[in-house]
Amino acid sequence: NFLCPTDHPRTNGPCLKSLHEDSSEQSTEYWVNKAQNILAEKLKQTLRRNTNRAKNIILFLGDGMSVQTTTATRAFLGDSSEQVYFDRFPYTGLSKTYAVDKRVPDSASTATAYLSGVKGNYGTIGVNAQVPKYDCDLAADPNTHTESIAKWAQDAGKWTGLVTTARVTHAS
Repeated sequence: NFLCPTDHPRTNGPCLKSLHEDSSEQSTEYWVNKAQNILAEKLKQTLRRNTNRAKNIILFLGDGMSVQTTTATRAFLGDSSEQVYFDRFPYTGLSKTYAVDKRVPDSASTATAYLSGVKGNYGTIGVNAQVPKYDCDLAADPNTHTESIAKWAQDAGKWTGLVTTARVTHAS
């Protein structure tokens, strides 16, 4: 269970529900539908639709690279107004990373979220939140598996690749 605002003097905002109180986040469909609704709302707000098709998509992932870390990097460069290279990219995005069952996630659950669009539980990878950590039998059930953006691209006849500075078996 997560703490409610009254449980800690410096916490404010709405009380977060326990996983046991709201099980809708456990399904893959919940996250897919939520993303589609957000995209539909964003498209309604767009004044001019872009009808061009993307030729390539490159996902740069800085594991643990928060806004605060990037700000500290700029300060290390000598001035907080300095830009790191990716600040010059024409389009960037941020994602809120947390596991369904924990507020502070691990690399496995966040990798599942940003590569498949489906949030899972802490300590799980490639499965939805129906699978608790250490439940290998449920994790083996194909109904709990998520599909990654790489599989979507491959199914569409696109090539995919991976470049990493970490070991290939690292979660993110």
